[in-house]
Amino acid sequence: MTKKYFVLIFFIFVLDAQAQEVKIQNSELLLYSQFGEFCTMCEATLVCSEGKNEIDEEYLERESYLLIHLETRTFWSQISTIWEFFIRNFEGYQIKGHTRPVKLYSSVNGEWFNIEITTAEISLDPNLIKIKQFLIDRETQDWINHEQLNIGFCKRLPLWETLTYIDQRLQKNEGNE
Repeated sequence: MTKKYFVLIFFIFVLDAQAQEVKIQNSELLLYSQFGEFCTMCEATLVCSEGKNEIDEEYLERESYLLIHLETRTFWSQISTIWEFFIRNFEGYQIKGHTRPVKLYSSVNGEWFNIEITTAEISLDPNLIKIKQFLIDRETQDWINHEQLNIGFCKRLPLWETLTYIDQRLQKNEGNE
């Protein structure tokens, strides 16, 4: 009887150690949170620029960059998540990723000239975010063009502060027109 308990405890420790190792590896990914992979109702903001600069409000007011707002998944995309979690209980099925709406705010020397609404594909293997003509490597945070050349670097920004900043910029731009 004690041998069975010993074996059971051994397996629990081994499985827990493996789970912790996967969690540590994934925690380095862009858009990975304390709750796991980027959730269906989560939003995020990223800024991509040519260099690994310190990003603050002054930077956003004067530099060139691409500001990305990843929005919550659409209704049908969320329904597909339920299906994915149900079907993955069967052997051989792996979740590949998902799509979600995204807003792109382009800035040249602090002047916003284009706001585009499109779709982002977040894949799990490989760990990439695909948006239109470019990719973001979730492991290295590299910003890559369609020719596989490195454009720059992307960084996650604090969500609520960035959304407030976006609203202020949009109101400021509307006031100037």
